[in-house]
Amino acid sequence: MLFGLLCSSASLCMAADPTTGYIPEGWKECKAIVEEGCSEIAGGDCSDAGDESIIWSYDECGTLWIRGVGKMKQYETPLARPWAQYSNYIDSIAIEEGITSLGTNAFHGLFKVHAVHIPKSVTHIGRQTFGMCYLDDIYVHGEEEVLNFAEGMPTEGFESVVPTLHVPCPMEENYRTAEGWKDYKIVTDYDETYTVTAKVNDDTMGEVEITDEGMNE
Repeated sequence: MLFGLLCSSASLCMAADPTTGYIPEGWKECKAIVEEGCSEIAGGDCSDAGDESIIWSYDECGTLWIRGVGKMKQYETPLARPWAQYSNYIDSIAIEEGITSLGTNAFHGLFKVHAVHIPKSVTHIGRQTFGMCYLDDIYVHGEEEVLNFAEGMPTEGFESVVPTLHVPCPMEENYRTAEGWKDYKIVTDYDETYTVTAKVNDDTMGEVEITDEGMNE
């Protein structure tokens, strides 16, 4: 999978994955550039503590952003979440590093979303978090422990075809033997480093090419 790029002569910045809108850790300095042209339509608190430690926003490009530190709020029904009115329009979810738990029903029924990146900081996913999302691909980036799911997840939470689970190489065996995850198609076609394709001219380095296979000068 390739990622969109925004580049200048002096620096290389990676934009969001066009499928999920996710900005990997280490590239957050490009966030302002990435969001340029995608004005926020709505937003607010979605933290479990109710203290705005986690903020959601929905932009005109169709991306639902989840930013902050800690646990998301649990929602009794999909209609209870504050972005419910945009459910038919959201086509990508951007969960930033720092979120530790994804809320029950948080993304349930977002049928236009077909892939999601789950950052390293997330260790728990609530009941039906991704129910009825028709996900094709789930990218898990944590390398220390298997993602923990609430009752009914993950098998019952993902409707339609069982998604392909993309995990870092060190976690492959853990997921292949983990209850609930072991029935998924598990692949290790990426590591913790995000790969991109771009060329940029730099006065000191010349032309540098970054591809999905690595970096070459």
